[in-house]
Amino acid sequence: MHPIAALQEVLHDRPCLVGTGNADRQDDAVGIRIVEGVRRLAGAIIPTVNAEDVLENHVFAIADAD
Repeated sequence: MHPIAALQEVLHDRPCLVGTGNADRQDDAVGIRIVEGVRRLAGAIIPTVNAEDVLENHVFAIADAD
């Protein structure tokens, strides 16, 4: 099974994938890099938010989204 197909199966209820981290700190940016990769591979199929290190700025938009 293709990795994106496997991810779609896991995410069948359409949750939002949120990437957090600090791009200036190498290993701390892994969440951001994962979201960027999913966006490149899956486009609009999987909703994503790149929250970086300010998740609280995105909480209401995430909660209000489909």
